[in-house]
This record gives sequence, C-alpha cells and structure tokens, in this order.
Amino acid sequence: MSKILRKLTLVRFTVIYLPILVGLIFAATGTAYYLDASRTYPSQKLPKYGIINLASQEFSSTDMLRVTIHQISTQKNYVEASVTLNLVAKEKEVKTFALQVPYRVENAYAKIAYTDAEKTSTFYDQGDAKVEWKPESDVSIISYEFLPKSETPWYSVEIGFRWFDTVARTGYASYELMVPFSRTDDIAADTTSGLSPIREKTTVMLTVNIPADTRLIDSIPPPSEEVIDWQDSDVGVRSLVFVDEVNFGMTPGWPNLPSFRVAYEVPELQGRYDRLVFDSGLFLGIGIQFLLAGIFDAIKLRDKK
Repeated sequence: MSKILRKLTLVRFTVIYLPILVGLIFAATGTAYYLDASRTYPSQKLPKYGIINLASQEFSSTDMLRVTIHQISTQKNYVEASVTLNLVAKEKEVKTFALQVPYRVENAYAKIAYTDAEKTSTFYDQGDAKVEWKPESDVSIISYEFLPKSETPWYSVEIGFRWFDTVARTGYASYELMVPFSRTDDIAADTTSGLSPIREKTTVMLTVNIPADTRLIDSIPPPSEEVIDWQDSDVGVRSLVFVDEVNFGMTPGWPNLPSFRVAYEVPELQGRYDRLVFDSGLFLGIGIQFLLAGIFDAIKLRDKK
C-alpha cells in the first residue's frame, strides 16, 4: 500500500507540481527580462547656466572657441572635456583665466601659452585649476591664477576637466549629450571675484569623440565633419565635429542657453537589448505553457477522485 502511495505521490509531483514549478521559474525569468528591457529613464536635468569664458580683465577672442569631448564614460556618468581659446587682452597684465561650466566638475587643469612682445620667445604656464561648485545653482567655476612673464596681450588658453551629468540615458541603448553655452552675461561667479565674461559673437567648434561603431541617432546642429581614426586603437575613434555661432553676452535678462545636442546609440547595449526582448518572450512562452499543463493535469486528477 505504501508503495502505491509513494508511486502516486511521485506521479503527482512529476505531472502537476514539477511543470508548475518549472513554469513559475521560466515565467519569473521572462518577466524580469521584460522589465529590464522596458524600463524608462528620467529626463535630463536642464541647467540654468551655460559655458562661458571669464577673465580678470576684458578680452576678445581671435579664433573660434573649441570644445572637445575626449572620452565618454556612460557607466560613471561623466565626460573628459577641454575648452581652448586664443584671445587678446585689452590690458597687458592678465592674472586669472576662468570658465563657467554647468553641473559638477572635477580634476580640472589649465594650460596657458603666450609670447613676449616681440614674439621671439614662448612661455608656458600650467597646473591644477581651482574648482568652485555651487550646488544651489548646479554650476562650477574653474579658475587659474598666474603671473605672466611678459607683457604680451595674446594668449592661448586650454582648460580641461572631468564633467558630470552632461550625458543622459534616454533608452536601454541610447544616450544624449548636451553642451549648453551662455548667451547672456548672467554669471554665477561672485561679483567680488573681478571676473568678466566675453561679450561677442564667437564661432564654437564642438568635437565629440566616440567609439567608431557608435551609431549617431540625431544631433543639433548636424555634424559638419566626421572622421574615423583607427590609429593605436582596436576599437577606433569616431570624431564628430559641430560648428555654430554663439552670441556670448549679447542678450540681457534671463539666462538664455543655445545648446549642442548629440543623440547616439551604443551597439553593445543594443545587442543586449535585442537579446533581452527575445529571451523575455521565449521564457514567458515556455513558462506559461508549463503552468497551463500543470494546472490542467491538476484539474484532471481532481475530477477523477
């Protein structure tokens, strides 16, 4: 008798409980894959302040403003960026160059090159820059103070930094980079700092370096040039160049931020997304089949009693 009961219990487990258990496992796995693939992402936080060059005296640019995104870390949400500008100072003694940047900044440095009055000798000054982050406005002031060795008014300035929150995830495999500039002279720097912004129309060149296999979805403005470089890289680097004009400090009143936007897709994540969608459907289908089979057999056994 006991052998018959054990046999019936084993049959019941094999026919009813095992399919239901397997169905629950497959259905739960498929649901987890589906939720991972279909999750939404928060909108990018819009800044109040944009990029604008500052100095301890009035100056004007002699060339375009160049902004370069050297590397993008989507996992840690930062980019390695630099801003370079050639300019002439209206007074010969310059002590501080600065840059206003939205969001938080770390690891800032400055490189300044200039010549003597006869342009026969070139001087270089470089080092770590001072960063002041204003969390209430979510803006950073990067400044570098130095003492020129000559009285020349011509300078070439480069300021580099690690820049957070400029890249927003818009989908499982898609991201958007936003680089805003300040069209007004409303700056976040303290009035006692003596820093003044540039106030003129300047051509801005933005260069964004991404892996060569990255797919460009959209951009404002459209890229004026695209270069793929395979030198010293197995992955390759795709350089997208965007050029537009910005009227710095020309519009009084509320902050006005013309922005460069680059939307792109990461192929590795897109492949993972496609796999998640396929696996979610596969696991859900198998799981539901096993559940229905187990439930159907349980009903049949109950009716035979």
